[in-house]
Amino acid sequence: MAQVTVQSGGYATIPGSGALNVTLQNQIASAILAAATAPGAHLFTATVPASSGPSVPAVPGQIGTVAEALITDAGGNSYAFNSNYSYILDNATGIDTISVAPGTGIISGTVGGVFNLVGGDTVALGGGNNLVQSSIAGPFPQPDYVAAGGGNDTITEGIGGTIAGGGGTNVLSGTSTAGSLLIISSGAGDTVNALSASGVTVQSSGTNTSIISDSVDAGSSLYVQDTGTNTTLFGGNLGPETISAQGTDLVAMAGKGNLLFLGGAGSSYLVGSAGAAENIVGGSGNILYTDNGAIATVTGGSGHFTGFGGPNGVINYSASTGSALLVALGGSETLSAAGSSVGTALFAADNLFSVGQPTNDLLVGGAANDTIVGGNGNTTMTGGAGDNIFAFFNTAFGATLGGGTNLITDFNALDTVLASGYGTAAAAAALAAATVSGGNTTITLADNTKITFAGVSSASALSGHFYTF
Repeated sequence: MAQVTVQSGGYATIPGSGALNVTLQNQIASAILAAATAPGAHLFTATVPASSGPSVPAVPGQIGTVAEALITDAGGNSYAFNSNYSYILDNATGIDTISVAPGTGIISGTVGGVFNLVGGDTVALGGGNNLVQSSIAGPFPQPDYVAAGGGNDTITEGIGGTIAGGGGTNVLSGTSTAGSLLIISSGAGDTVNALSASGVTVQSSGTNTSIISDSVDAGSSLYVQDTGTNTTLFGGNLGPETISAQGTDLVAMAGKGNLLFLGGAGSSYLVGSAGAAENIVGGSGNILYTDNGAIATVTGGSGHFTGFGGPNGVINYSASTGSALLVALGGSETLSAAGSSVGTALFAADNLFSVGQPTNDLLVGGAANDTIVGGNGNTTMTGGAGDNIFAFFNTAFGATLGGGTNLITDFNALDTVLASGYGTAAAAAALAAATVSGGNTTITLADNTKITFAGVSSASALSGHFYTF
């Protein structure tokens, strides 16, 4: 229980907990002590409603007066406190509507209430279901600090400052144009609307939280630190975004601005945004990423990374631990593991994924042993160092995959070509019918799949390295 001393009536016991509640208690106690001991200081305590009815008593016009109000009614009333009141203690047994001036401290009980703020206010909600809303008053608004209890609260902050949602299922909204905002979500099923044009930081530690960000201001930044479970982020920012995925099963749709994504120990799914520059740093958890045409730089962690490309997209992957699968999905894409020292599997687009779109893919392996799979479009393959496998499929899952035009830029004696679905005799027939032009050798399979080996001037150099089955 939070026990707050008021001069007229001994003690008012207002239930509640939390650091902000304690901070306000200490502020009130200090103000009371100062008013009781400082020369020229005065303390005015009003019990609301007054004996004359549900009105707010006027504060005496003495210099140095500190005024507080204790609300004790059964609810259903509206009170407007002017700037003469520094502290409001809401101990009502029903829901009231309370409007305050800038710089007011409020402690409420477990019943809930409606609170209208205008900047520079500090509110500790003990519990119940509360509605808190702020709007700008004056040309120099100050940030608010609102900390909720265990109820289902709706808090809309239009000025800037801090919102701490507490328990329950809450709606926490930041629509500020005047200052940056910190939103702390720890409930179950919270909805966070991070819409501030002045920058928003969201700390999410609850379960099943939905975070929505849609700032149209390119200068507005979004930072999300997620340590919760099953968080969903709908990013729409034009400005930069940073997402720290330290929780479990985060699903994030990136905004239109540049992105820094920091993976953690849990699994996460990230959807990129076309044309954006996206920097992804993996952790020990698995990351599933669809770039949608973004330009992505991926530094893999010890977990597995799966990346799906998109039209005009680029995924540059590097890692010294973990593993990766990179898959093209149609359009012109670059999937590169050139900076990686661990084996990577890279797949060109085919008609399982591209849905008839023309494809022009560049697939690049790294320093380890990579597997690079051709599709039915135009594909350029570079294996890099290591013992690489270049694979081609005639059919898979009932779909025709062959018929593509492929260029292998750096085939060497350590590499192998595997072609599935053509029969064991197809290799010898293809090598026998190979053509050589400009120092390059081209073989054609039965489904018109063409493979050109740059710098290989004779089909005999492929013997023992080319297998069909």
